[in-house]
Amino acid sequence: MKKLGIVEGSYGSLMSFSQRNSIVESLSNNNLNFYLYAPKEDPFIRKHIDLDHPKEWEEQFQNFCHNANKKNIQISVGLCPKTNDYVSLANKINKFKSLGCNHFAILFDDTEDYDLKSQLDIFNKAENEFQDSEIIFCPSIYTSELIDQNQNTKEYFASFKNNFPEDKTFIWTGPKVISEELNDEADNDLKDMVNSNIAVWDNYFTVDSCPELFNYSYFDHLDIEYLKKKEMYFVNLTGMAYTDNLIINTFGHFINGKTISFEELLKENKLDKNLIELIHLFNPKNKLKITDSENIKIKKILQEWFSPLKNEWYPYLHYLKKRGEK
Repeated sequence: MKKLGIVEGSYGSLMSFSQRNSIVESLSNNNLNFYLYAPKEDPFIRKHIDLDHPKEWEEQFQNFCHNANKKNIQISVGLCPKTNDYVSLANKINKFKSLGCNHFAILFDDTEDYDLKSQLDIFNKAENEFQDSEIIFCPSIYTSELIDQNQNTKEYFASFKNNFPEDKTFIWTGPKVISEELNDEADNDLKDMVNSNIAVWDNYFTVDSCPELFNYSYFDHLDIEYLKKKEMYFVNLTGMAYTDNLIINTFGHFINGKTISFEELLKENKLDKNLIELIHLFNPKNKLKITDSENIKIKKILQEWFSPLKNEWYPYLHYLKKRGEK
């Protein structure tokens, strides 16, 4: 079954379980079915994978999984193990299985670990031990942008293409960490691989690496024909509750063929009239040139629109205002 959904995978503040359950509700309402839990700021799934979460957290996570399962949303957990400590990884997988999770991603993104053999050894051990679970893999080089950094990265990627198991799934973000276009060309560097089981991790909307700019469009960056060829796709969220629900609603309409216009979608989600007229300013395909009349509208939004979404977008609106005043 095709897995389409989201990843909670950014740097910065952790979400609450109330936020997570709200996201599950939005996923269900939009006929999406996948939630990858992989926040960079959870030490118990990364640097301190050998330690357990607090008991209260485990209880909340178990309830979260139960809620998701009732709505046919599959919860996955991203784990970043030390390659010389399989025991801690196995213990963590068993722990999450006991809490109701049976899908995992073994992640080596952002680690500067280029020992592919050790990575694949620990991945294969987990695959062999937990055959009743689905496990996917994120290599250290997960985007074209990182391949040519140095000799280590080049050799790692060449080895990955030759040695990653043909029947397993790996994560790829496309030409860049934050790809502004995802189409068949996004996989150009993978064309000589036998394995085509790609799980697309889409960072288009993330804000953790560029706090002044926020990308938002009717998924204009994503080629629907490219998406149809993938068995797994998840969009990385922002950690902003109202924004994330808007992104999920937008994705739902996108995969259903854009049966309503972008303007109707934005009205449905209660965006300010002036903001709807300026929404093109958040599309990175458009050159950011702000006219005097647009800047007047930005100021009106900041002064006259009162909304939780406006509070989340304030830094980006303020940045646009400053750009318009230059």
